[in-house]
Amino acid sequence: MEVPSYILSYIISLRPVNSWVTATVIQKLIHDQHVVTLYSEDFIHMAFIKHSSDYYLAVVQDTSMNRESILTSITPNQRCLRINELFNLTLLRLPRIRRVKYYHLPCQTRLDLWCFFDEIYMCVCTSDNHTNCIKFDHQLSYACKHNDFCDNGASCFQDDITCPSGTICICTDCYFGTRCQFYAKGFGLTLDDILRYELRRNFSLSQQRVSIKTSAIVTMF
Repeated sequence: MEVPSYILSYIISLRPVNSWVTATVIQKLIHDQHVVTLYSEDFIHMAFIKHSSDYYLAVVQDTSMNRESILTSITPNQRCLRINELFNLTLLRLPRIRRVKYYHLPCQTRLDLWCFFDEIYMCVCTSDNHTNCIKFDHQLSYACKHNDFCDNGASCFQDDITCPSGTICICTDCYFGTRCQFYAKGFGLTLDDILRYELRRNFSLSQQRVSIKTSAIVTMF
């Protein structure tokens, strides 16, 4: 899979009052980054990753597992299909209240199916080929109301429009940096500025990119 410029992660937990709570995490990815780390104070029942307009089921577990840490990977097989990829036109034209009566069929007939969704539901196939659906808002916008954080025409995204805890900038061509404040083709850009962006946090020197290793060797010798 191609590494996107950013991903949205949806961490879904069941509260004691039998209500599903969704926490959204937005993360910017750099260059060859293939690993992301997510934290949650609540038990993670499900986690979805959104890449472009596609959803992928990353985690699904019941309370009996009770794992403090979860290691998972994302493959094309985990993509959640749209209902128009599963149902014929006759079923698609039915009112939703009648159409959902057939939502048990995909998980029973497509044993390789992980999940699917419609306009308001996200459905997961269980290990015994049953369908478990929850309401899911696909229409939420994560674009910043006022883009006064990012520079040089970058797109601004936040994990929550009302009370954001994370903001990222998606840079236009030739710009980079946390706020897209650096211009790759301009003059006056120092080597330290470039390498600061290249540095992979929480990785040893042997796991860094070639540019970082080369800089370290030059500095030492």
